[in-house]
Amino acid sequence: FKAKKVKIKIEELNSYKQQLSKLYQTIPKKNERETYKDRIKDLESNISESEIYLSSKLDEFKEELGLRNINYKDISSKLKDKEIYVDFAKTEDNYFVFTLDNKNNITYEKIDSNTTININKNVKSFRENIDTLLKSTDLTKEKLNTLNSDAKIVLSNLYENIVGNLNKTISNIKTKDTLIFSLDGVLNFLPFEALYDKTNKQYLIEKKNIKYVPSGKEFVRLLN
Repeated sequence: FKAKKVKIKIEELNSYKQQLSKLYQTIPKKNERETYKDRIKDLESNISESEIYLSSKLDEFKEELGLRNINYKDISSKLKDKEIYVDFAKTEDNYFVFTLDNKNNITYEKIDSNTTININKNVKSFRENIDTLLKSTDLTKEKLNTLNSDAKIVLSNLYENIVGNLNKTISNIKTKDTLIFSLDGVLNFLPFEALYDKTNKQYLIEKKNIKYVPSGKEFVRLLN
């Protein structure tokens, strides 16, 4: 029963993040702004509660499911042909990216400190943009368009810094339709679905299915 509840919570977390991403990409009509603000606050609260719950349960079933000493092959065995596991780790000055597919192909990349600073700066700008939208009481159509335009610039910078690096690292990423992310640092506050490819004028959600897991062990446990 407890394992089933954890699985439901992970599925809920993915759903909340996808809904939030869609809201971020939408400009509300004037008579819908209060509902829009409330919906964003509710979803962010639900995401926070789900992450706190999952964090508290992370170690609970390791022995029961044989997860005490899992390795990359255990994760790889759970991946489908069109899936790729992407794990971001944050140190003081850098992000590190590890990827894995179901053929045991591993890639590893250290994102340089300047790009790491730029990622964190743009995530902060994105959050500030959303806060401005939520707190404004006199949003005109022009102001909304400006906020939306600013958000696209920030999200396109993040796309280049994150997905651009993945494209360089993962030779077969174009053949994958599902990206399974395990995140760290401020990336936990970024809906990857909303990353914007300005060249093709597409959000990442329009090209890939996005899933989130707290860790590789949690991913294996979920599928067990």
